[in-house]
Amino acid sequence: MLHLISALYQLEDGNTDNVFYLGHSMGGDVGLKILLASKQIKAASIWAGVSASTIEQVLYYSKYYDKNNSKVTNESIQNYKSKLNEVISNLDFEYDISSGDAINYVEDIETPLILHHAQWEASVPYQWSAALASKLFIHNKEFEFYTYNSKNHLFKDENRAIAIQRDLDFFNKIITTKINKNGN
Repeated sequence: MLHLISALYQLEDGNTDNVFYLGHSMGGDVGLKILLASKQIKAASIWAGVSASTIEQVLYYSKYYDKNNSKVTNESIQNYKSKLNEVISNLDFEYDISSGDAINYVEDIETPLILHHAQWEASVPYQWSAALASKLFIHNKEFEFYTYNSKNHLFKDENRAIAIQRDLDFFNKIITTKINKNGN
């Protein structure tokens, strides 16, 4: 994504003044990391976004549950962390798992965000978007958070149309605000 954003500057007709991001599911985690790494995105939309720490994701996605899939213990978490540490030790640089969790750096995000999440879907917990919204609020960040009375992770039919319109309205509001601030 960062290379794609950089490539816009090389395109003859590339519009670098209005770069927006839309991420869905794991694209939420990716998007938050991009917003931390680049100030070129004017606004971002995250649909049912993963926005939890690595350990919370592991707990939710059951990577180290027991055979009955019913119990997590300190030992099972340590076993999983050992596997992560083994992969990390093969990297050519120092890496701390929590340092890669974008949710730990919400206070550094400057990009306005719009969040969408179906309240009853199970692919990504609704609470993760609610927690992100609360952190954005605590750190006085510009955001909107929309809840959909649905189980659909992929946003279908009317909910998709509503979310798209809300994104367009949000992005246009950001453009209009920027124009009014700069006077052009």
